[in-house]
Parts: sequence; C-alpha cells; structure tokens
Amino acid sequence: MRFMKQYIRLLPLLLSVFIAGCSEEQPDDTGEDVKSIEVSYFYDGAEVKALPFNSSSRSVRVDVKVNNQDIWWNVESDASWCKVFDEQHRGDGGFTLNILANDDYSDREPATLTFVSGQFRGYTMQVSQTGNVFIVNKLFAVGPRSAGTEEVEVSVKEGVEWDIVNSDWITAVKEGSPVSEGGVTKTRVSVRWNENTSAARFGSIGFKRSSFKDADSQFSVFQFGNELTYDEAGDIMLPAKECPAVAVKVPSSGVNGVVLPEWITYTTEANADNTVTYNLIFEDNPSDTRTIRNSNVSFDIADKDSDVVLPVIKQDYYTVHGITTADGLKLFAKTVNEGGDVSEWQKDGKTILLNNIDMSALTGEWTPIGTADKPFAGVFDGRYRKILNMKSSSPLFGTCEGAELSNIIIDESSEFNVRGEYLTECVAAPLAGKLTDCKVSECTNNASVLMEASTLNEATVAYVSGLVGVTAGNTTVYKSENNGSVTASGKCRTAKAQGKFYVGGIVAMNGGTVDECTNNGAVSDAAVSYNHSLAGVAAANSGTVQSSKNGGRVSVAAVRVVDSQNDVSRYINMGGIAGYNMEGGKIAGCTNDAALASASDVKLQRIGGVAGYLESAQLSKNTNTANGKCDITGTSTELRGARQLSLGGLYGEITCGAALDFSGDGKCSAGPLTVSDYEASADYVFIYVGGMVGHAGLADDISILHPEWNGTITMNLKNNKFAGYVLGVGGVLGGAGVFEKERVTGGHLTVDDASVGGIVNIMANQKNAMSHKFAGIGGVSGFVSTGGVSFRRCTSETKILQPDYCGKSNGCAQHVGGIAGIVMGGDSEITDCHNTGEIDNEHYNNNPWTGTNLQSGSTAGIIGAYAYDNDYKASIKISGCTNSASVTSYRGMAGGISGYLRNAEVSDCRNTGTMANGSRSYVGGIIGIADNSSVSGCTAICKIGGSSAGSEIYSGGGIVGILWTGSSCENCAYFGDITSLTPTKPGETYGSVAGSTAAGTKITGCKFGGSVLGSTVTESNCSSFVAGDGNAAVSSCVYWNGK
Repeated sequence: MRFMKQYIRLLPLLLSVFIAGCSEEQPDDTGEDVKSIEVSYFYDGAEVKALPFNSSSRSVRVDVKVNNQDIWWNVESDASWCKVFDEQHRGDGGFTLNILANDDYSDREPATLTFVSGQFRGYTMQVSQTGNVFIVNKLFAVGPRSAGTEEVEVSVKEGVEWDIVNSDWITAVKEGSPVSEGGVTKTRVSVRWNENTSAARFGSIGFKRSSFKDADSQFSVFQFGNELTYDEAGDIMLPAKECPAVAVKVPSSGVNGVVLPEWITYTTEANADNTVTYNLIFEDNPSDTRTIRNSNVSFDIADKDSDVVLPVIKQDYYTVHGITTADGLKLFAKTVNEGGDVSEWQKDGKTILLNNIDMSALTGEWTPIGTADKPFAGVFDGRYRKILNMKSSSPLFGTCEGAELSNIIIDESSEFNVRGEYLTECVAAPLAGKLTDCKVSECTNNASVLMEASTLNEATVAYVSGLVGVTAGNTTVYKSENNGSVTASGKCRTAKAQGKFYVGGIVAMNGGTVDECTNNGAVSDAAVSYNHSLAGVAAANSGTVQSSKNGGRVSVAAVRVVDSQNDVSRYINMGGIAGYNMEGGKIAGCTNDAALASASDVKLQRIGGVAGYLESAQLSKNTNTANGKCDITGTSTELRGARQLSLGGLYGEITCGAALDFSGDGKCSAGPLTVSDYEASADYVFIYVGGMVGHAGLADDISILHPEWNGTITMNLKNNKFAGYVLGVGGVLGGAGVFEKERVTGGHLTVDDASVGGIVNIMANQKNAMSHKFAGIGGVSGFVSTGGVSFRRCTSETKILQPDYCGKSNGCAQHVGGIAGIVMGGDSEITDCHNTGEIDNEHYNNNPWTGTNLQSGSTAGIIGAYAYDNDYKASIKISGCTNSASVTSYRGMAGGISGYLRNAEVSDCRNTGTMANGSRSYVGGIIGIADNSSVSGCTAICKIGGSSAGSEIYSGGGIVGILWTGSSCENCAYFGDITSLTPTKPGETYGSVAGSTAAGTKITGCKFGGSVLGSTVTESNCSSFVAGDGNAAVSSCVYWNGK
C-alpha cells in the first residue's frame, strides 16, 4: 500500500528529537523543505495494507520501506493485545508485532498501527484478529526420543462439530465424554507420538471444523532424536565437556521466553516453517561431588495454563582434581574417613581448594577430615582460598598423621562453638583436632572459638585453641596465624578436683614445633576446672615454640568456689606465649606484645609475660614488650585473689634448675606488672613478683646472667588489709627457693652482670596493715630462701618506693635492698655490685630488735638482710659494693650497704647515699646491725639520722648502727653528721664508727670525722666518738677530715 503526502514545512526540531535507544544522533532540520514521505508495509514479502490474523498468538515481522533514508521513525499501536517491538529506525527497516491469543470467541476490535516521524503521524494500518473457534490449553510439547503422550483440553462453542487432523508420527484421539457449560463444550484429547529412531523432528496435529477443509488451530510436538546420547533410564545424557548445543524447535508465536539454570545460555534462529530454534549452550560440568547434574529447562508460554517443560537433560561430570563446594569438601571428608580413594580431589598428589568454600551451602552437619581409626595422611593445600560461614562444633580436620596442611584461611564469617556435654576429652579448634608428625604452614584462622561444654566425669581434659588442638611427634606449625577470639566460658563445668583446660591462641597442647606463628585473638578462660593453662600461642608446651608472637590479650576469670564447693578451680598457668612449659619444653625468640590479666581468686596462679609455669627452662631470646602489661586484680569474692602468686615479666614460676643467659637481649622485659589484690591468710600466702622471673629454683640451683630490666612493678596494697607468709618483689627475680612453715629448701641463686632500672612502687595506706611474715623487696631479687646467692657485677638504678606508711604491722618484717631484699641463709657472696636508685621503705613495724627478737625490718643500698633467722647456719661475703642513693625508712634497721647481716664478711664497700631520712632506729653508714660479722676497708661519707619510736631505741653509727656479738670493724672510714630526731630519749647511742656495741666486739684502725649530735669531731676528741658505749675493744682509731 502506498500513501502520498504533499510537501509541508516541518519545524526546526522535527528531526532533532532524541529517541531512547537510538545509537546515532538524528540530524537537525535547518528549515529547508522536506520531500513528501512515502511509506510501504510488507509482510511475508508482499506489500500489505492491512493485517488479518486468526485467534492464535504469534510474533510476526513487518518490513517498512520509506522514500527518505534520512528520516527517523517508529510505529505505535493503540491496542494492548497488539504490541510493537524493536528500536527506533532510520530509513528502511522493520518491526516485530507480538499478537496475543484471542481466547474469546468474538472478533477483536481492530488495532491501528501509526507511522511516527518527529511531529508527523500517518500511514496507519489496521490489524484484525478473528474470534477463536478452538481454544487449546496447551501450545506444544517436547519429548525425548521414546514414544510419549500429552493430554490437552480443547474448547469450542456449544454445537460446533470438529475433527482432528493427525500427522504421520503424531496421532490424537478424543477421550471421554465432552462437558458443556455456559455455551462452551470442553473435550479431553490424548496426543501420542511414536518413538523417534532418526534425527530430532517437529510436527503438529490440527483441529478443524467438520465442514471445513483446513485446520483452525493446532498442537505441536518437538521430539529429540538420535543426535543425542541417552542413559540406561532413557534420559538425555550430555557430555561433561565441550557439549554441542542442544537444539529445540518451538512455534514462532506464543513463546515468551525460556527459563534456564545458570550454566545454560541460548541463541535463537527463525525458520521458514514458522518455528524458532532455541540452541541451548551448556557450560562444562566440573564436579567435586561426583554429581551428574540435571538441567531444568522450560518455555514460558503466553496465555496458556502452564509452561512447557523439557524432558530430563542430564550432563555428565568430569573430575576437577580439587574441591570447589561445601558438599565436595564433605564428600572428601567422608571418603577419607572411610579409607577410600581421594585421587579425584588431587592434583600432583595434593588435595587443593579451587574456590572459596561457602559452608552455609553444606547439607547436614560437618564431620572433620580424619578420624582416630582413619587419620588423614595426605597433602592438603588451601591455596589461600577461604572457608566461609562454617558454623561448626568440630574443626575442619579431626585426626591427622603425617599430613601436610597449608595455605588454608578460615574466614571471620565462621564460628566454632562447642556446647552440651562430653565424656572425658573435648577439642574446640577451627583447623585441626590432633596432629601427629604433621606439617602445618601459612594457615590463618579469623573465626571465633567458644567452648561452653561440660562434664562431670573424672580425669577429663579440654583443648581449646585458635588453630590446632593437640600437636605431637614431629609436627610443625609454621608461619600460621590466629585472629579470632578463643574463649572457655564460665558455662564450662567439671567435677570437683577434676578437669584440665588448655586454652591457646595457636595450639592448646604442643608436643611438636610452633615456628614463626602469630596470635592476635583474645584468649580468655573462665571455666570451672581444677587446672587451667592458657596462653597467646601454646597453652601447654612440651615441644618447641620459637620465633612466634602474641598480640592478643590473655585473661583468666575462673573462681575458686562454685555452689559452695571449694577448690573447684585450683591452678592457673598463664603466659603470653606458653601457659605451662612442661618437661622438655623449649621457648626461643618469642615476643609477647599484649596484656595479661587475672580477675581470679583461684589459689595457685603462675603468670608470666612469656610463660607462666615452667618445668623446663630451655629459654632464650624471649621478649615481653611494653604492651605486655600484667594486671592481677583479684575478684570481689570474700577470698579476694590468689593464695600463691608467681608473677614475672617474662616467666612466672620456674620449678627446675635453670641457667638463663640474657646476653645481648637488652631490656627484654618491659611490660608493667600490677598486683592489686590477693588472699589475706598469714600462714599460707606466698606472693612473688619479678620484673623478669616471678619465682625460681624451688630446690635446684638457678643462674641468671646479664639480665636487663627497666620496667615498672606496682604493688597496689592500699585498698585492703594484707597478710601473708612471704612477699618477694624484685626487678629481676621476685623470689627463689621454698620457705614455708613445714618446708624450707632452695637451690643456690646466681645473678651476674645484672643491669636494672625502672620503679618498684609499693602503694600503702595507713589504715591497712601489710602483715607479711617475711617480705623482701629488691632491685634485683626480692626474697631468697636458704640456698644462698652469688651476685656479681650487678648495678641497680631501680627506685624502690613506698612513700606512705601502712597500718601497724607488728611481727611482720619488710626488708628492702637496692640489689636484694632478704636472703634467709645459705653460703653467699655479693661482689662488685652498685646501687644508685632511691630507696624508701615506709613499712610500719614497731617491733624492736633485741638480739633474739627478729621481727624488725631492714632497708639498705645493697641487701636488706641476710641470715635473719639464726636457724640457718651459713655465711656471706660482701665486697667492692657501693651505694650512692638515699636510703629512707620508717622503722627498723638501715645501712648504706646492708640493714642486717649475720655471719658476714664485708670489705671494701662504700656508701655516699644519705642515711639521714626517716625515723628508723638502727642506722649505720655501711650496716644497720652487724651480728657475728666483720667489716673491713669500708667507707661511708654521708649523713646518719634516725629516731627512737615505741620500744625501738635509736643507735646510729658512721659504719655500723649496732656492732653485735662476735663482730669487728677494721680499717673503715666515716665522715658526716650523725643526728637524732629524739636526742633526749634515754638509751640512745651514737658513734662515728658504731652506735652501740656488744661485749667482745672490736674496732681497729678506723678513721672518722664530722659531727655527732652537733658536736664536731676533731683530732683531739675523736677517741670520745668512736662508739656510743664502751663495750667494744677500740684500737688505732684516728680523726679523718673526709678527704
């Protein structure tokens, strides 16, 4: 049909309008005359002026020719049942009409198509559609090559007679009696087609009125043929790889689209027989689960009862030689645990992960890879893929022997929670349960681990870890990391006096080697269990931990009494690297860089920045940084805190003989230590706090060589009354040996070339007593039992400060020294040691020294007291030592070198630190009280001061405050002023060499000068000031001007 239009002048914007979907700009109209527009429509190659259709749905192509190839145009329809598709056109082109089926028996009102170009509208064409004679509820069917059937329903107006037109391989018969209702008759029709022994085919049957020759409607069938392969069940079976496209022919109209799984795409091509071929393109089917996949394909049919579903199309799989899915990982685990062949998951002998594995897609519960009966012994390479969303009570691997696990990452979206009850043993870990002779390398856990399970059985054990539960044999865990929290909660319960909990950031129980591993996850333990071992790296270690680091906070909050049962939790071993270093355990080159905290009242607590409780002292090059602070806060319970505490900046308690050599380590223990509470029970409390080692040498000898310390120790004892048997606090070592009522023992302690600084703070309150039977606080060591000491070439700049006095603590002595607090006995030597750190001991103990009453405290520049108790026969030699710091104390004995010595030889020592501060009563420039001791070649140039208080009567001497039975002072020198705060107190004695002396003592060849209670000592009167009494035998003593 051709239409003509006279010339018109179009507006300037006529051809400048952009239409959505245009890929080319439209030209601007400059206002010139546009030639007349001529439009022709063509359908099936013939020019048409109208389009009549029957009632069926269809898609048709209409071609358009125009006389001007520069104009832009499109076609619009005014009816919803007749829709125009395709983009804007320029010049000749075409469009697609989508005609919906007319399910009504009446003809439709015609639709009008209008040609539109800019503001021009015209060249209309009408599309008509007749009413339906036959309404068939299905458009077509698709079948396999075997014979098949399909039931359809055919509806006609009541009274219409009709027949079926069969094809050569498709037949149909009417079934049952027609049903009439509302002027419509419905008939069931059974369509059958034969087996196809050749290529795929497409055919149709027709439905025609009895008086008509041609069919008005049809039903079509596409049947697959022998171009495809079929399995034993007769289902289509496609190859796993490089599958050829599967062609499906459908009617050209009525199909809206195809629904496909994600592994299928398609193309289409129009056919001359009014059909369209859909070419289905299948991706390869790699499988880690031995899965032949079913492809569910269906065609979306317009205006019909249901979609057309293709017969089952199966696709074979090929082995991917790796794991790609959660179910694949599960099948691999099942195969391992059954002792099956796992080669299909291996490449070059390794089982590998090919993808991140999302365990949220897992079917059923996770069962770990490897059992006790069938341990995993292969090589598993995660290739740095992630295990995602694993919510499990079991680790990825169970039991492994001789296995290699590498490059596995467990994502933070995963969780490992163990709840309920267990019998005797439980493992909560993300990577593996138990490894023997295995290698683990570059594995990372970012998931949280939570243990909340309980047991009431005897001899139970729980392993809780951020990576591996137990390692044994030649197992190595190398360059692996944990970043997830590791928690044993207070919901964990064990029977009284039963249960062991091992809670570690990397390994719970290490019997192998942990090398270059890092923990950054918080480790915490509040379980109810008799024994607790917890640490940032290995909770317990009988193997080797080396070159590893902890950056996660380690804390314990277990309580002693639960449900009125005492000692349900009794032992705590906690460290930044290892909690419990067992026999054979080695720790080397490790660093703790995170805080430790105990908010527990459990009786026995051994806590160290590196290791807590050590049965083995194979230790070297370990460090606790300034971030590795240790806080012992106790609890709000009536028991308050630990009964026995060993706290060390590096090591809590060493129970074996040890030789610790810190040569070249520098200040390797920098974490501040704070103790705020512990149990107050006079006869049973033992508290040891050391800047490097808390408590050591229970019975064996121990040597500490070249230690350096410059940290902070704070004993915050001001908020409660404190009572105990022994308190030992030292910059290097808190205490050595055992000193209990029922048991006294100890090996010999050697400390050579120590260099210490920092601060020891004793925070007190005059309202609260500090009643420790024996307390020793020193710049190097605090309390040493009866094994004796050898201190050589040690220097201390440590400030030891108790600036506030405590409540009266009679009968409880506190001994403070710049090098050592107190050594109870054992043959000893202190040689060439020096103190420059200020000392202030304001401990309030009002008991006097009487020669037999040994309850008075001591303060000194080098050692507070030696052989304080006469039951321990031994001797000490002190030589070449110096003190230049002030020595202040509130009560007791004080000396520039020692506060109290028994059976001592002191030679060639020097004190220039002032001794005039404080209200102590027995003060000497070198020794406060010398009992059965000799002093020779010593010099003191300082002020001496003190006072009488209560039953303590002041004795002040330039060299010795009291020169007691069996003692002598020879060739010593003193210069300075000797004063008293209570000069009118009866019984006070003062002397330039000795304040008071016992019968039989000797003072020989000494020189001195200065003043005594304001009286200047001169060459002419010096003999009057040698001693404050006349008990000693004095000879060859002379005046000295101090130069």
